[in-house]
Amino acid sequence: MQAVADQLNRATMNETLTKTDAQAYLLSLINKTLRIHATDGRMFIGTFKCTDTDRNVVLSLTYEYRQPSQQKLTEAAAAAASTNSQTVKADMTSRYLGLVVIPGEHIVKMEVEEFASQVKGRSIWDRRDLYSGIL
Repeated sequence: MQAVADQLNRATMNETLTKTDAQAYLLSLINKTLRIHATDGRMFIGTFKCTDTDRNVVLSLTYEYRQPSQQKLTEAAAAAASTNSQTVKADMTSRYLGLVVIPGEHIVKMEVEEFASQVKGRSIWDRRDLYSGIL
């Protein structure tokens, strides 16, 4: 996973990000899977479709993930205690939402979901954001 903000910050440190560069970067994200964290603790994973000047983001094929409730955490802790486990595991609850608009004011962090196999398939010039200090 790569944080979108980290990539933009890296580009800004090395050179001034022009409006054209910013637009090109956003265009490169279209139809990629994004993970967006919201101020209320929810996480949305879906396919990036568009954004606007207010930083609202539209995702398609989206799943929403929520932190487990206090009751679920208590049950998981009790189960871990009964098996003498040192760790407590509780799954996030999820539901399918489809097409969603996430208001920009509620976005805490955005990440691009990329696997090593996807990055290897691109040329080094397409990956210059990863090698900005080298090129």
